[in-house]
Amino acid sequence: MFNSSKGRFFAAATASIAAGVFALDAGAAGIMPTYSLTVGDAITGDNEFTADGLQRWDVDPGADNYFEDFYERPTAQTYEDRTKPGVGTVAAANEYFGYLDIKEGKYGYDDNYMYFQITLNTGVRKTDDGGVDGDSFGSGTFYGIRLSDDDPDGADGLLLRIAGDSKELWGNTFDSKSAEGYFDADGDIGGPGGITTVNENPGSMTGYEATRIESDGGLSGDTDTKVLFSRIIGPEDGETIDESVMPVIEIAFAYQVFNQQFANAAVDPANLQYLEFESDRGLKDNANYLWNDKYSFTEAGTPYDSNNQPQNVYELDTVRLIPEPGSAALLLGLTGLAWRRQRSA
Repeated sequence: MFNSSKGRFFAAATASIAAGVFALDAGAAGIMPTYSLTVGDAITGDNEFTADGLQRWDVDPGADNYFEDFYERPTAQTYEDRTKPGVGTVAAANEYFGYLDIKEGKYGYDDNYMYFQITLNTGVRKTDDGGVDGDSFGSGTFYGIRLSDDDPDGADGLLLRIAGDSKELWGNTFDSKSAEGYFDADGDIGGPGGITTVNENPGSMTGYEATRIESDGGLSGDTDTKVLFSRIIGPEDGETIDESVMPVIEIAFAYQVFNQQFANAAVDPANLQYLEFESDRGLKDNANYLWNDKYSFTEAGTPYDSNNQPQNVYELDTVRLIPEPGSAALLLGLTGLAWRRQRSA
């Protein structure tokens, strides 16, 4: 999540990930991504160090905060105390998932589609013995978007996500495969007290309980009408990914068509109150949100304390674009970093 040392930022961007006109799926005509808002994230992959002859990774201070429900945990669950050169004792993991480590997220829209982009730090998995695995990109991972135009805590919103290990999504062509969407029909996301009121009625909240987009991007009740598309730029089919590759996930949501089918779940792209990007390998139940309501602090764990290491909330990364977490603004103020938010004209 937020990285106080590198700074969180918003910046204008108006081009898709690569120049030119891309080939499009027959059901995805007219998708031309454009972006107007960008948010940066902490990069755990930059924190690699050697202790006792083995590779380790720790998390930037302030990048993970259970009490505001943002997380920086693109590692294995187990954290142990290790001595980091020049720093001292830190809680550190022995395995790093680069394909979970979000580098930045982008958002934009046009008259027909909402566009979301997630850039990953790398596409490989790294282990403490120096091993680098480029064959398991996206294994068991969902890349998702949570959004609401009704509530800054996410209530009455949507969860849109794709399966990252779907090879059909690799390349420049948008495809509806392995895309699904859910709606918070009972409005309980965030709980009665909102995001920052934790552990509210754990176990009984229903999260994004109502299916609105089936598993291949089709509308629930009319699956031939596709409304959710994606592509993953970077991996090449049949080739091993090396550490230098920074995969980019792009998601296009045909909100106009969706709104006509589901008026009670309709979304206004110009007035989002809540927008969060996530990569998730550990927690994948669409009914299991928000995590700081579903789990206590002890149950969720933290990457900063080896005595309370990640338990139920693990192997994931999130970054919130709207609204900015309160602690993020505070940390920026304390470190003297400027807050910049820009929109394209």
